[in-house]
Amino acid sequence: MSMRRLLGLALALGIVSGGCVHSTGLVDPDDKLEPRSAYLYGRFGVDAQDKALAFGAHESIEFAFKCQDHSAFTIRFSNDTDLQVIQIRPSRCEFVQVVYTNADGLAMRRIPMEPGSLRNGLFLPGRAYYLGDFYGKASFRSTPIPFGARMHWRWGITDVQDNYELTTAAMRRNYWSLSRLPTENRMLGD
Repeated sequence: MSMRRLLGLALALGIVSGGCVHSTGLVDPDDKLEPRSAYLYGRFGVDAQDKALAFGAHESIEFAFKCQDHSAFTIRFSNDTDLQVIQIRPSRCEFVQVVYTNADGLAMRRIPMEPGSLRNGLFLPGRAYYLGDFYGKASFRSTPIPFGARMHWRWGITDVQDNYELTTAAMRRNYWSLSRLPTENRMLGD
């Protein structure tokens, strides 16, 4: 086998085994309401430094979900905007894992969640669902060793709060097109 094919195979296996995590896009405050969609919101913040060589990216934490309609989505913790709203297709979904990523978005560790971690995972169209306020910390350091470096990552969720009323009021103020949607508290892990 040629060296080029071997390197290509190694790269492919690395991507499959580590796995890139694709975060769900956030709803912008000025986006129009899609009445056939469901919306999830909460605070998902992380204390992490931007990496200069990663174009402003940072280590992060993500919550991964899978749905009965075979869709999947993640909510990525942000180091600059903790209040987040995402738009999903209506379906019954399950909170399946917590994913710890490096600054490139590569999954470095996955923690499976117990079934039932999401109370009543049925998300109906034209509604907004509060998932909770979550804060974490993520860091990276590199230690030189002969012929390379030893890399150390640390992640953790440091604070979990049920601030349904306060976060719902903030969501309504900042996302005017969603302000009239009925909301429901679906605190994760509750």
